[in-house]
Amino acid sequence: MVTPAFAQKYCMPPEFVSAELKGAEAVAFRLLTKSDDENCGFGGSPNVCSGEVVLRFDVYIKSDVKLPKAHEGRYYQSSILPSAKLIGNAARQWEFLREQTRRMPEPALKPHFDGHQVGIEGIKDGKVAWPIVSLFEQTHFGGIFEGIDYYAFEGSAGFFENPGIKQNNVSKFVISFLPKGFKYDGPNIKGISTTSFSHIVEFPESFTDKISEADRTRGRNVADLARRAFAPSELGGAPAKP
Repeated sequence: MVTPAFAQKYCMPPEFVSAELKGAEAVAFRLLTKSDDENCGFGGSPNVCSGEVVLRFDVYIKSDVKLPKAHEGRYYQSSILPSAKLIGNAARQWEFLREQTRRMPEPALKPHFDGHQVGIEGIKDGKVAWPIVSLFEQTHFGGIFEGIDYYAFEGSAGFFENPGIKQNNVSKFVISFLPKGFKYDGPNIKGISTTSFSHIVEFPESFTDKISEADRTRGRNVADLARRAFAPSELGGAPAKP
């Protein structure tokens, strides 16, 4: 999804264009399946497995937008490699990585945003009606286009299944950037005004419909895992009851 100005400058097809996209010049979304690990045994059935599926957002924001970044490094790449993650997944290893990041003098190895500072929120009447999921910075290239910076964010799939979204009649979603130092505690952002964020990227409703549909049908669908776990054995689940 791109703004009219971005489309005109970079010759994007008209079906990608929306004047309702605010706070970013372009946003691309896809579901990304991580092939590094797979969890099996859901519902006690060893053949029911689920790989990690994440929401991936590529976001292009004007360079003069003041995002609440911890530093102004022009490049960033996540340093948590898949094999290292799998070899050392203990709490001690994560603490080592956090301490290493704090001490690392190289900005390209330091994320611009802290913890849960970036996320997807469901908005209604100008307030957060339902927090969806935190997003974590994976990559950043400053000035990848003239006057435009690139960010890649990832977050866990499956949260668009939450019944609270329908119960609160949420149809508008944004990428939110909390101010530096904001004490995030999950539900504590519910009900706060969108003006409390340092910056938001507003999605057209047609775009969020595609995101939520993809997440519900092709993400880590818990309902589908349960169906397979307790299905007859020919479907890879539990043995059929007599």
